[in-house]
Amino acid sequence: MSTKIALFGAGKLGSRIAELLLKRRVKIDCFIDEDPDKNDQMLKGIKIHLPEHLLTLGNDVKIIISIKDIDPILSKLEDMGFIKGKNVFSHDEASVSVKFIDYKPTRDSKMNEINSEKNNIHQVLLISPLQLASDVSENDSEEPISAKMPKVGNNTGNMVFVEAMRKQLDLDFDACYAKGEHYRGFQFGNVHAVMPSANFIYHGFTSWHESVLTFLNNTNFPITFAGLGAQADSITDDPQSVMDKLAPISKEFLFAVAKRCVSLGVRGKFTAECLEAVGIHNYRVIGCPSMYMTFKDGRSTLPNPHDAKTVMHITPYNLSVYETKILELGYSIKSEWIMQTYDECDLKGLLINPKFPDLSVDKKDILDYHKEHSHVFFSYGKWDKFLKESNFTFSFGSRFHGNVMAINAGIPALWITHDSRTQEFMDVFSLPHIKMEEMANIFNINQLIERCDYSKFYKKYPEMLKEYKKYLDENNLSNMF
Repeated sequence: MSTKIALFGAGKLGSRIAELLLKRRVKIDCFIDEDPDKNDQMLKGIKIHLPEHLLTLGNDVKIIISIKDIDPILSKLEDMGFIKGKNVFSHDEASVSVKFIDYKPTRDSKMNEINSEKNNIHQVLLISPLQLASDVSENDSEEPISAKMPKVGNNTGNMVFVEAMRKQLDLDFDACYAKGEHYRGFQFGNVHAVMPSANFIYHGFTSWHESVLTFLNNTNFPITFAGLGAQADSITDDPQSVMDKLAPISKEFLFAVAKRCVSLGVRGKFTAECLEAVGIHNYRVIGCPSMYMTFKDGRSTLPNPHDAKTVMHITPYNLSVYETKILELGYSIKSEWIMQTYDECDLKGLLINPKFPDLSVDKKDILDYHKEHSHVFFSYGKWDKFLKESNFTFSFGSRFHGNVMAINAGIPALWITHDSRTQEFMDVFSLPHIKMEEMANIFNINQLIERCDYSKFYKKYPEMLKEYKKYLDENNLSNMF
């Protein structure tokens, strides 16, 4: 191959990617690393150079960023004149299909070329339930929101738990289940897989359960689900009633998954009791993978909240007067509004077909507020950057992952719980929250700030982090912890 290939990052991840490419008989011309002490050294028989060496490799050079935090490197490469998607690829884009060398696994591919029987190294496969293998690319920026939303499961919050696991795991492969990369018939070698999960135990997901069951029946590698949760129709439903509503095929799906892993990573006590109700016992309560980012050392703390600059999020499909109250409170102090669903983006449609009962603010004023203060992100990185650079001092609302993004950006947050799913997260992590009906007695932002106490969370978190580490390790998922 005449095209030159360089790996930017001569560390552990770069070494692993090099191994994979060399097994595919791909020639790697060099490693690039900013550490001057590594200059002219060798790794995997490949010479290491400083970044300036890239300018000698020609316009067609392909650069794989083999460092977990790709944004600073991407920025540097763009300043040097290289283009993402043409010259520059992230490690997850390179690890499955190696697009830049036209390698595309097919149904008849023998994946043991990558993972021979003689190789005893566990390799990690992440299977995203979304239609994205990574953040929506810059090339998709002109797509309408209506086209982008299905790619994130119609809720941008779904990106959060998937991207969290991408950053936490030492990934060898990154697949996208919803795009049809089901690997039916593929027999991986020593691969251990994980699917980041949400409220998958729900009677409304029968067709999806059937699809995953077919996938499981056509593969043989170990796979676990991380963050698996049960969704009740009502916050008063008990675990047995949730499981009684499941179709037989949905229960078969759960049994099949349980047989394929050492443990299922479940959201909390309620989901654990749902599994117990049908006789599944190999689970570990881990909460959500997205909670193990900022606080990964178990010691990080958040600043004290105050009302100087706030950000909020709502769940309009609740048809609740209390969601209306969250909106009116945000409007009164001109909070920035981070939207996660198409319904929120089409606010004029929302106000024509009201999902905010008893709204007391003039509709035109709400539309003006929406135009000036609302945001939606289809990139985890851009969402995170916006929060960090905006100097917010408090976040509030009814979106679980909206507040997770806030605390991961160093912003104290208060959850307003409206269903069993969100309440389960509050209980397992001892996160500060109020129940939706308590909003009836909230009249200003400082009343919410007063409830934003993280003392119980700080005591509970080290215990949860320890359980999450155990879960990853017992399922052979190599990780950063």
